[in-house]
Amino acid sequence: MRIHTWGGLGSQLYAISLSIDIEDKVFKRGKKFINHTGGTTKRLAEMSFYTKNTKSIDDYKDNDRQGIKIPASRRTIKLFFKRIILFSGFYAECNNNEDTQAIKPWVIVIRGHYSHRQVTKNSVIRIFQALEDNYFRVHNATTDRAFTMHYRLGDLEEIVEKSPVGLGSINRIIHEINTHQHIKFLNLYSDSIDLATQRLNSAKTGLIIKSENKSPLEIIYECVLSETFVGTNSKISFWIAICRSVIKTNGFTYLPLEIKHMMDYQRKLQGNHEIIYYK
Repeated sequence: MRIHTWGGLGSQLYAISLSIDIEDKVFKRGKKFINHTGGTTKRLAEMSFYTKNTKSIDDYKDNDRQGIKIPASRRTIKLFFKRIILFSGFYAECNNNEDTQAIKPWVIVIRGHYSHRQVTKNSVIRIFQALEDNYFRVHNATTDRAFTMHYRLGDLEEIVEKSPVGLGSINRIIHEINTHQHIKFLNLYSDSIDLATQRLNSAKTGLIIKSENKSPLEIIYECVLSETFVGTNSKISFWIAICRSVIKTNGFTYLPLEIKHMMDYQRKLQGNHEIIYYK
C-alpha cells in the first residue's frame, strides 16, 4: 500500500497519522510512503524518525508546467478513469472522515492532503513516542523550556496568497502572557531564525530572546514539552498544539485565530488542554 505525501514535515505527519488510524481497516498491511518534492517550495522526506520505508519523487520541476492548459477532452477522460479506480477501491483519497471511512481493505494507492480528518489520540501518541525514542535519545534534545514560540517565516515571505503572522499580533500576545506569568526568557524557533530573532528583538517585548537553529523535529519536541507555547500559521505549530492537547494536561497553548479552522477538525483531542486563539 502506497501513501503519497506533498509538503514538509507537517504534511508528512498527517500521512503517518492516517497510516496508523487505518491499520485495522487494511489488516496491518505493509506501507510505503511516497514523498513528492513538488509544491510552492521544494520539500524533502523527513519521516526517518518513524519509518525507513519511504521513496522520494523529485517532481518540483514540474511546477513550471502548471500554467499549461490541459484540453477539456483530456480532463474528462482523466476524471472518468479516476472515478473508476475510486469505485474499485484500489485507489482512495482520505482528505476527510467520510473518505477514510469508505476506504477498502484492498486499497493500493492513497493520495490526498489528509488534513480535514479527525486524527486519533493513538496516532498522536505513537508519533510522539517514535519521535522521542528513535531521535532524541540520540541527539540529547533539551526539554527545559518554559516559554517557547515557533515563528514561521521562510516561504511565507515570498508567497503572494499567504503572509506571516504580523509582528504586532505576536507582540500583543507576548505582553498579555507576560502580564499573567511574568516570564523573562523566550525560546524562539523558526525556519528563518536570524530574521525571526531580528524581528522579535525590534518589537521590544521586554523578554530575553534565546534563539537556536533547530530541525523541525527538535522544534516539535521541545515546544510540546514547554510550559507555554505560542504558535503561528504553520502545520508545525499545528502539530505542536495537537501533541500538547494529547500529551500535556497543564500549560498554555496559543495559536493565531486564522488557523482555528485547522484545529476545528480535531475537537476530540482538545479535552485536557485548552487552546487559546489570538489575532
